[in-house]
Amino acid sequence: MELVSSPMCRAALASLLLLVIAPALQASDWDGGLQLESRSFVQHARWPGQTDDHNDLSLAMQLDYLGRWPSQAWSLQATIFGRIDEQDSSRSHADVRELNLRYSGEYLTVNAGIRQLFWGSVEAVHLVDVVNQSDWLESPDGQQKLGQPAISVSHSFEQGTLELFALPYFREREYPDSQGRLRPFIPVDAAQARYESDEGNRHVDYAARASININDLDFALSYFRGTKREPRFDFEYSGVGIQFSGCSLLEPSCSILPSYRPIDPRLVPIYDQMEQYGVELLYTAEQWIFKAEAVHQHSTPQSFWATAAGLEYNLGAVSSSAWDWTLLLEYYRDSRGTLSPGSPQGMAISTLASNGTFRLEQLPELRNLQILSYSPFQDDVFFGGRLALNDTASTEALAGVFIDTQTGAKMSTVKGGRRLGERWRLTLEATAYFDVPVLDPLYNFKQDSYVRLQLTRYF
Repeated sequence: MELVSSPMCRAALASLLLLVIAPALQASDWDGGLQLESRSFVQHARWPGQTDDHNDLSLAMQLDYLGRWPSQAWSLQATIFGRIDEQDSSRSHADVRELNLRYSGEYLTVNAGIRQLFWGSVEAVHLVDVVNQSDWLESPDGQQKLGQPAISVSHSFEQGTLELFALPYFREREYPDSQGRLRPFIPVDAAQARYESDEGNRHVDYAARASININDLDFALSYFRGTKREPRFDFEYSGVGIQFSGCSLLEPSCSILPSYRPIDPRLVPIYDQMEQYGVELLYTAEQWIFKAEAVHQHSTPQSFWATAAGLEYNLGAVSSSAWDWTLLLEYYRDSRGTLSPGSPQGMAISTLASNGTFRLEQLPELRNLQILSYSPFQDDVFFGGRLALNDTASTEALAGVFIDTQTGAKMSTVKGGRRLGERWRLTLEATAYFDVPVLDPLYNFKQDSYVRLQLTRYF
């Protein structure tokens, strides 16, 4: 029997547990919000099976709870999230983001339950943030995370903290279904996921992180050993169909040779074991903030290193007003690079993503195709800016563009929001993709540029 039967069941059980425990606690704070979301896609769907409806409505709710026992040393924190989507059945999901029991002593803190942790210093791409699984259904950029079962012990000393983790259960990455937008060019069959470890998703992972502050410098060292959060994929299909071009033999480019198309193609995730060493740096000097992250990750099929470095410059008040404008510049480098167009794997992926048909001599490449994990930020620059109006409505915005210095691919993003009265907030997010070549990982979303509008009512 699984530790949890389904995300919806987990969320329901966690809510019931809170209702039972809350009356016994000395101080209890409930919070949360109900959100109506509209996603509008600019272009027609790119991949077979995807819905071509440009507008997608969904309803989401989040419930937050914080309670303390009379001793004040013990506390319980919970966050439960759920969404119902009108088009993508996979995006109708629920998750226990946090359900954590915490003991806080003078020098020692113990946590047990489900947690959300954030490691990192760079604004846009978080290389070292490895504990929680990315929630792709909410955000394919990895900014949203699933709750992670964890037990941890942390010790605070004069200039920092050392924390040790045991992670007894692995959360698989969830993907949109075959009809959903913002999915890989071949649907992912997550139900058939495989693991390098014989223990599967019950493999116990371990992690450690030491964070130190010395005057204006913050830095951290981290280590992780366990199941890799990002899978590689086996390409599988039920059979091969034969088709002819249907052209006239009088045409110069016409061929009487048949072509072959895979039937029911799918990607099966494979989760390998890995080790990762990470470092984070953040240095503040008046209006300047310098930050960097670096990781070295080792696994059986693929080992690599990656770095990210950037700076922020606060221009201060704009035009003698209360507005604050911050300029952002970051650079990312990943040793995995890009797939070679002339390699067998690169040629097979290019063919699948373009027309999906193969010649007879290409079929062995199709049968042996594996898709390793590749970062879209293998040699990229991010330019952007953050604006805060510092008004009573907490109006703020972030805008920027990623530019791949090798392939020329570009991804622009805009995020902003403001309060409407005391209990309402309006949020806008827009993402667009430009000039993306076929072997760039962002090619999956080439025609999925979208605008997302969210209206949240807090209670």
